[in-house]
Amino acid sequence: MSQQSSEPNNRFNDSLELLDLNEDGEVNFTIKNHALVGKVLSEVAAKHLTINAILRKAWKFPDLECHDLGKNIFLFVFQSLEERLRVLGNRPWAVQDRLLVLKEWLPEVAFEELDFTTEDFRIQVHNLTITLITPKNIKKIGSLFSRCYGSNFNKKDKVKWDGHLNIRVAIRVEDPLKIGFILNRKSYKPLEVCFKYEQIPKFCYKCGRIGHGEKECWHDMSFFKLSGRFRPWLRATHTWKERRTLNPLNTGEH
Repeated sequence: MSQQSSEPNNRFNDSLELLDLNEDGEVNFTIKNHALVGKVLSEVAAKHLTINAILRKAWKFPDLECHDLGKNIFLFVFQSLEERLRVLGNRPWAVQDRLLVLKEWLPEVAFEELDFTTEDFRIQVHNLTITLITPKNIKKIGSLFSRCYGSNFNKKDKVKWDGHLNIRVAIRVEDPLKIGFILNRKSYKPLEVCFKYEQIPKFCYKCGRIGHGEKECWHDMSFFKLSGRFRPWLRATHTWKERRTLNPLNTGEH
C-alpha cells in the first residue's frame, strides 16, 4: 500500500473534526469479492472503451464491467469471485503491449492511496546448477525482488530438472528489470545466472523499465553499469506449463 500516513496532517489536527463513517455493506462486498483495480503503464491516455473491449475478449468475460477512474486507472467488476481469482492468478496482463498493474482494492483504502508500484511476474532462472535448487536457495534468489511467493520446486522430488527454475515474484515496475546475478563457485569461475520474464510486455532496451520503448526513454543511463544489457533475451520464449501449480516457500527447509 502507499506509504502515505493515514493520520491527518498535524497542521489541521486542532481544527478538523474526527468522524466515524459507516460503510455500504453491498458496495463493500462487491469491491472485496468481485472487483479489481488496474493501472495501464503508459504515457498515453488509455481509452475506456478500448480497454473494456480488449479485456472482455482476453479474459473471456463478456459481462465484465469497466469503469474509468482517471489517470489510466480502471475499476473492473466481475460476475463472480472465481472470475476475479482467475484473472489475479494469471498475471501479468497487458493491454496493447502496455502492462496492466492489477490490485485488490481494500475497503478502507482511499483512491489516492492505491499503490501500483509492484506487479506479479513468473520468472525463469537459467544457468542455475541442479544441486543448488533448494528451498533455502530459492528464498535467497527471491529476496532480490520485492516479494517471492513460491516456485515449481517440490521437496518430494529428489531430483527435478526442467532446464531452469520457475519462481513467482513481485517486481517494482518503476525500477530497471533485474537481469540475473553472479553465482560464486568454489572450483570453477563465477557463473552468470540469467532471468527471463514470462508474458512481459513492452520494456525499454535502454533503461530496462517497463512501460515505454527505447525511443521514448528519458532516463540518463551514462552512469548505469548495466546499460546495454537489456535485450529481447529477457523475454521468455515459452511459459511455465504448470501455471496454476505453485509451491510456497518453506523457510524451514534446507
